[in-house]
Amino acid sequence: MTLFQYRMIFWLAFIISCFGFFSEVEQGPVLFSHFDKVMHFGVFAVLTLLFQKGFGLNWKIGLALAVIYGAAVEIIQGAFAGRQASFGDWVADILGAIAALYVLYVLNRKQVEQ
Repeated sequence: MTLFQYRMIFWLAFIISCFGFFSEVEQGPVLFSHFDKVMHFGVFAVLTLLFQKGFGLNWKIGLALAVIYGAAVEIIQGAFAGRQASFGDWVADILGAIAALYVLYVLNRKQVEQ
């Protein structure tokens, strides 16, 4: 894929994540305990992966932006009726970003070795 395609997919995923994080959620049956943490981890892993592939900035900048976005999500969710801020969700966000950066590191290392 081209940088442009990664960037467009990143922005699409970012907008979708905003709708997901900032819309009202109906409390239905939970698939398993801590399902929301898994979702936060996955969303931030995908966003970080797409961001790094599309913009190619230093990994520290990507991680810092993920940490800031995760904190902003939790602060804003705390202001919505029916939503609540969660330190655990923020930790899951950060771990998802770190996991994506690690995967990119391993993939880049393998490419260099070849």
